[in-house]
Amino acid sequence: SLAQHIFITSAFSQTPQITTGLNYLISVQNPDGSWGTELSSTEILPVTISAIETLQLLNQTGTLNYSNALSWLQSQGLETTDYLSERIHALSVSGTDVALLVSYLDDLTGAWGGYAGSKVNNLDTALALSALKKINYPDADTISYALGYLLSNQNPDGGFGFYVGDESNVYMTAVVLNTLSQFKSIYNLQSSISNGVVYLFTKQSTDGGFGSSTSTVYETALAFGSLLSSGAVGADKAANIQNAINYLTSTQLPN
Repeated sequence: SLAQHIFITSAFSQTPQITTGLNYLISVQNPDGSWGTELSSTEILPVTISAIETLQLLNQTGTLNYSNALSWLQSQGLETTDYLSERIHALSVSGTDVALLVSYLDDLTGAWGGYAGSKVNNLDTALALSALKKINYPDADTISYALGYLLSNQNPDGGFGFYVGDESNVYMTAVVLNTLSQFKSIYNLQSSISNGVVYLFTKQSTDGGFGSSTSTVYETALAFGSLLSSGAVGADKAANIQNAINYLTSTQLPN
């Protein structure tokens, strides 16, 4: 589609914004291979995983920065659903992480909470599903039940909240939409995906960014990626997609 063409051209042509962003990312990597600050230890894992996946997307997997980051990530003791899911997704490997993740599955709902016995929710379920798809987890029943849980929690406006009955927001809708899109060639999810796309576009501001209230870089990046992965964005929305790109490039800092 035209929108996908815009994405491919923008993301892989090594534009100045991408080059300078990559240089910044490499310059702030910690000596141990991670990213983030010791003053905020809870951010180190998700930030490092995001950096690893960025290096993967930009074909930097042969660099020392990448190998050091992988070594750090593999050394971490992880327990919660979201952290386990993110590591599985970043490393594309199964093993003990997958066994532990699957053990957290709630048999009654077919969904995930933060850990075994905790209340299930959309976020942990979406992240777990995305991780299992990355490694082609073979249990179709587990996948279909979890997808069914997410679909049953889609709000009438097409969006998703963090849990059953929660108000829709851009972040959760983008996360779930991205997960659903990974299974669209296997399951009939097009209606739910299309409704999620419609919701996200209602949250695009005149500045081109996305946000549940005002535009943010984070929500815009998430929405941008999920809209393109959905396959449900036609040529009539090419200008919207370009406006999102323009918003992101315009908010890049001097460093």
